[in-house]
Amino acid sequence: MPSEKKTNLNSVSELKLTSDEALPQVMESLGYEQSFTFSDIKLALGYVTVAIAALLFYIDKKFSFNETYYVVAGLIALYGLVSLVMYYLNSHPNLKNTTYVGYNKSNQKITVHTWCTKYDPIYNVKIVLDDKRDGANSGALAFNKFFDEFGYLNRQEFSNLVSGLVEKKEQ
Repeated sequence: MPSEKKTNLNSVSELKLTSDEALPQVMESLGYEQSFTFSDIKLALGYVTVAIAALLFYIDKKFSFNETYYVVAGLIALYGLVSLVMYYLNSHPNLKNTTYVGYNKSNQKITVHTWCTKYDPIYNVKIVLDDKRDGANSGALAFNKFFDEFGYLNRQEFSNLVSGLVEKKEQ
C-alpha cells in the first residue's frame, strides 16, 4: 500500500529521510517503544548554545567591552564546551547516525543506525542490542526493494526487510 508521501527517486537523501521517518512505525510493530532521550539531549544542547549566543549579544549591546571582558570570556568558553559535547555526540562512532533508540517490554535496548553514501542508492542499517557493539548486525537494503517506481514507500516490504534484520540480530 503506498504511503501518502511521494519521494523523489533521484535523491538518495530524500529516500533516506522517508525511510528514517517510517522506521519508528516498523519498530513499534516489532514491540519496541521509542526513547527520545538522546534526541532531547542534543536538542537541549542546541538550545543552550542559542541562549549563550543571545546572552552574548545582549551583553555586547548593553555594556562596554571593558566592563564585561571576563563574563564574555567565560561565556565563550562555555559555548565552546557545549559545542564540543555536541560534536562528540554527532561524530563518535557509537553515536553517529543514530536514527532510532527504543526499548521492548523486557527493557532490552535497541539502537538503529542508518546511513547512505552520496550517490549510492543503498540504505545501510546497523542494529545494536543492549549497546553490545561487537555483535551488531548490519545490512544493506537497496531502495528499489521497498520503493515502487512512482516513489511511494511500500511499508509492508520495508517492515519485512527491517524486521528480518532485527530478528536475525535477536537470535
